[in-house]
Amino acid sequence: VNVYYYMMRENLPVSIEGAVVAACTCMQLSNFDTALEILESRERSSQYCGKDLLEIGVDASVRLGRIQRAQEHLKTMLERQMEPSARTYSVLLDAHIKQRDFAGLWKILSKVLRKSTPQELSYHTLVKEYIRDGLLGEARATIMEMVSRGVKPERTPIDNLIESYSTSLSLAKDANAQALSEGPTPNAL
Repeated sequence: VNVYYYMMRENLPVSIEGAVVAACTCMQLSNFDTALEILESRERSSQYCGKDLLEIGVDASVRLGRIQRAQEHLKTMLERQMEPSARTYSVLLDAHIKQRDFAGLWKILSKVLRKSTPQELSYHTLVKEYIRDGLLGEARATIMEMVSRGVKPERTPIDNLIESYSTSLSLAKDANAQALSEGPTPNAL
């Protein structure tokens, strides 16, 4: 990494391979800011930033909590006709799940869906998170999307959805019974 910065300071040419090695080393040392700076310094100086370096930029940005910046790196990859790896999509999906950002999650997932069929695990993770947040309609729609794309769901997400609907129905019945027993009160109305 020090050699990389020395070469940059002295305006010596640094190959894309050298930049990737330096950025990978930074990632292994959990020095995410420096890994991101390697990418961004190349972008500022209009040097080539290949797929590997942009994917490192996505990962480093997510680890630093800069989800918007990670999405910008993804956008750059797509604009340059570079196919992001499944790992890159997975890093972004996980970041959106952790932030409970389902709109952002669907935005990333829709990019994946245009290119290929996501892994069964991606769907199951999404269903689990929707159920956890009580978004049963979205969980059901995700399972239906999964089936329409030819991905066979396991029993677990379906069982969890049925159990959640059952619990939700039971709670609604209990609330209705309580309202009926109290008679016409302001709360019941």
